[in-house]
Amino acid sequence: MPKLHSLLADLPRGRRPGDIGARPDAHFEAPENLVATRSLRFDPAVNDCNKWFIGVVGGKAQQDGFTREGRPSRYVTGGVPLACAIDNHIFLLASSRSGKGRGVLGTNLALSPPGASSFVIDPKGDLASQFIRYHALAQEKVCGLIDPMLCADSRTREYRVGICPIRFVMGSGIEGLVERATIIADSFVPEDVNARERHWDEKAKMALGPIAAHLATHPLYEGIRNGVELWRAITQIAKPSLVDESRFSLDVEMMSSELEYVRDGARMLFDCSETEFSGIVSTLRRHLGFLSIQAIQNCMLLPVQHDPSVLASGGVSLFSSLPAKYQSTCAGWQRFIIQAHLAQFEEHRIRSRYQCTFYLDEFHTLGRMKVVEQGAALLAGLGVRLAVCAHSLGQIRNLYSENFEIFLSNAGVIQAFAVADQMSLEYLSKRLGNTSTLSHASSAATYGQQTGDGMGGDSYQVGSDPLMAPHEIEQYFGRDDSQLRQLILRPSHKPAITQRAYLDKHSIFANRFDEVHT
Repeated sequence: MPKLHSLLADLPRGRRPGDIGARPDAHFEAPENLVATRSLRFDPAVNDCNKWFIGVVGGKAQQDGFTREGRPSRYVTGGVPLACAIDNHIFLLASSRSGKGRGVLGTNLALSPPGASSFVIDPKGDLASQFIRYHALAQEKVCGLIDPMLCADSRTREYRVGICPIRFVMGSGIEGLVERATIIADSFVPEDVNARERHWDEKAKMALGPIAAHLATHPLYEGIRNGVELWRAITQIAKPSLVDESRFSLDVEMMSSELEYVRDGARMLFDCSETEFSGIVSTLRRHLGFLSIQAIQNCMLLPVQHDPSVLASGGVSLFSSLPAKYQSTCAGWQRFIIQAHLAQFEEHRIRSRYQCTFYLDEFHTLGRMKVVEQGAALLAGLGVRLAVCAHSLGQIRNLYSENFEIFLSNAGVIQAFAVADQMSLEYLSKRLGNTSTLSHASSAATYGQQTGDGMGGDSYQVGSDPLMAPHEIEQYFGRDDSQLRQLILRPSHKPAITQRAYLDKHSIFANRFDEVHT
């Protein structure tokens, strides 16, 4: 039997009553120790464990002139590549225009093994332009691109697919239909962060789910079960019935449904007061307005329709792109695509060899998603790992209030660079901990003190200070840092510093992507 006190032997303080413990000694892991750590080594040519690339150490930083904005154009060559096996989530903290696409998201897509699935929110279409052909042709993955606004370049057109919310509700049959209709309602009608419209939002959700289920099941919509009809139903929700002029047409239809869920939704919507009805309809039209955009309608009607369930089987890459000007307007569209795919992992319980990575760039633009918030700790067990990308912790706190740290506490790795906001800097400083420091004070001693007491003018004191202060983190891990350093935090490990290796500059990514055509 092992000695019981061995559980406490390596603790810095509190090992026994009266223990004189060691002073705080937080420090960064030595680069040579990182290189020698077996779990961080990997073969970039294979990456058969689907490890997450966290940069290189010992690389040579070089400067290649200046950017168009006048910033130094730096990149790293050589060095030892490092990656860690992660079975939960990744949290990337980096401000805008910091190179996270070419330095983190793109590099990991380039190193994704053939059997691994990837789901990518790709606002600019660059990642799809760079990787969809490589994944499809070189890795023989099943690839799709949901790109209603044609953000990605022309070489990706053959991979374009549509996705239709009503077809999703239909799924493989009546089983699970209510759950899928609820996903539509939760996606299209976000929770109001400030609770100003919470009543109307909840009522709108209670109406939208049954309406979507009605369109997916009623014989009247055979052959036209699509998102365009959903928008038409919302805009014509107060159209009088030809059968009974005292009632609305949609009310008559829904009350004839065989599904009690649909009939209950009709009663809730059409039996309420005129003021309540007007408020619900107004809320539905406000949140679902993006369905009226022609490009979105065209996408829902494309002949090749994507089936969300295929992602869980492995070896699939799906990209979803929207231009920046539509990120807010069409946030419900992106939420639906994300939640429709996440639901498949729980519904079908299909486990491939590798976890599926969800690259959630510009996470704050998606709005609050309960499925991610409540399931962050559970998704990893279903074969999903999230790569959440945020500019600042303040953005996440504004959306998820007191629950925002759930994304940090369930992260297997936190990568941070180019951080500029005070909240994020202070959080990182606290995570790094304190270390012992030696302070020096100098004062003039009198002649009597020097000759009589032997006192000098210098004094030294050991204190405890943050390993790195917030302003130091901003400086040494900045966007234009001369060595392109990034901070790596992993539970149960000392903090580490690695260098960002860029997709278009480092040799390990050669022939793994296409150049973007502009």
